[in-house]
Amino acid sequence: MNGGIESYPILKDIATYCGVKSYYESDNPYLWINLLKKKKSEDTFYCFIGRLMEWVYDKNQKDIGRVKIHFLPHAKYQLTELISQKQIGILYSDILSEKGINMRLNLKEVAIVRLKKIK
Repeated sequence: MNGGIESYPILKDIATYCGVKSYYESDNPYLWINLLKKKKSEDTFYCFIGRLMEWVYDKNQKDIGRVKIHFLPHAKYQLTELISQKQIGILYSDILSEKGINMRLNLKEVAIVRLKKIK
């Protein structure tokens, strides 16, 4: 835990300590991440990534972070950032879990990454 820093996401550490499995992780604690699945589909997922809040301690923090996505069905995925329509690439689920993707976000920026299973 990173006690003493106001903006540190302590609830995430508490959940981890209590055994809650996380479907994602980042080496940048200032990134807020949420993973959504298209209803009744195992083929399409959406990963919302944002740097939404500014705290006193955040002002000089890094704007880049590696986002790892765990527990996806084993497959190859086409990754597209939907706001910019940028093609991130094609990655296997094990690479997304082990190495992840780099995301660079300025304060109050968001990205929505679509992960679409390809055959």
